[in-house]
Amino acid sequence: MRCQKCLLACPCETIRIPLDRIIEVFCEVSKQPERVLRSRNRTEYVAQCRHLAVYLTYNLTDLGFLKLAPYWRRDHSTLVNSVAMAKRLIKTHPGLAHIYQQAEERLLRIAAGSGNSVARAGASVPHFTRYAA
Repeated sequence: MRCQKCLLACPCETIRIPLDRIIEVFCEVSKQPERVLRSRNRTEYVAQCRHLAVYLTYNLTDLGFLKLAPYWRRDHSTLVNSVAMAKRLIKTHPGLAHIYQQAEERLLRIAAGSGNSVARAGASVPHFTRYAA
């Protein structure tokens, strides 16, 4: 998991959730099938959900853009843009922010329940999940 302050992986906040499980949970929350998220479909809602899913996989794994690119069938620079777009969408679209937040919270509960080192002392959700109004 990356700390938004230093943009590096924080060893104290490492979460180990398989990439497929992250996508599975996101698909349940967004009601979009995985094949559609990973497709070349550029419909607005699908593209927005894809941006959020890329952002979620980037935040909740130790994988960088180069390692995530083949999974998403995109170039790494496209994923960089996707993460930037997802941050803007979370700030400007309450519905999409809600989808992202629901997926992230569900995944953090899964990680906490499986014994992963997600729970820091006194905090159930890492600091980067706070959303600006």
